[in-house]
Amino acid sequence: MKPLVRRRKSKTTLDNAATKVKRKKPQSKATKLLLKVLRPVINPLKWIFKKLVPKYFVNSFNELRNVTWPNRKESRRLTTAVIIFAVVLSLLVTLVDLGLDKVFKKVILKQ
Repeated sequence: MKPLVRRRKSKTTLDNAATKVKRKKPQSKATKLLLKVLRPVINPLKWIFKKLVPKYFVNSFNELRNVTWPNRKESRRLTTAVIIFAVVLSLLVTLVDLGLDKVFKKVILKQ
């Protein structure tokens, strides 16, 4: 029987764990002083936003950060497609309305 040997974590696993650690940026004295002065204002605001703002809005805002927005060329192309679709659909509705108007005038009003 082979003895049980513990394996060390691979170097890549250790590297991945190290990258997950957030490092704080060094703060200047002015920034520290400003935070110290504003702390009585900031803490109640944090509580208000945590308790009163629904999670839905927070998640929506975070999702908007991850959206890949179209470039100018793609926006122009999509806008043109929407305008063309709207014009064609409005013409179709107009034709159906005129056709039904004439049919009902002949059938109901017998003109």
